Amino acid sequence: MKTNLKTKVQSDRELVEGLLFEPGSKQAAHHQGASEGYRLRTLEGLEEFLWLSEVTNPHPAMIVAEVEGRTQVDDWRRALGQVAERYPLLSVRIRKERGKRPYFETLPDVEIPLRVIPLEGADLDYLAAEETVTSFG
Repeated sequence: MKTNLKTKVQSDRELVEGLLFEPGSKQAAHHQGASEGYRLRTLEGLEEFLWLSEVTNPHPAMIVAEVEGRTQVDDWRRALGQVAERYPLLSVRIRKERGKRPYFETLPDVEIPLRVIPLEGADLDYLAAEETVTSFG
């Protein structure tokens, strides 16, 4: 059976959005600021705890890949864009408004950061250590 990948991705996205968006909340999350994002949902208790503890106890995450052969940075950027489209929580931030619980908000036109470093001459231990202390912002 042949599956149309685009159709599968669209149906998966609709399913995920149905699980993430609070009923009636797929609207602009706020009217001030630069973002045109949408409020997804309020953080659950453990999510809020981890978010608050990030200040004193960071939980760094990184993905590192060693690639053989020739590739183009544009191909990697396009692949990251497709992953972000499929998994909406990769393109969110946590927003807190006074007197309200924090919530996930989409960042529609923000790309996942991609840093390309030639392997030759790179101190991988230093780069990994540096990455773990770099804030998400």
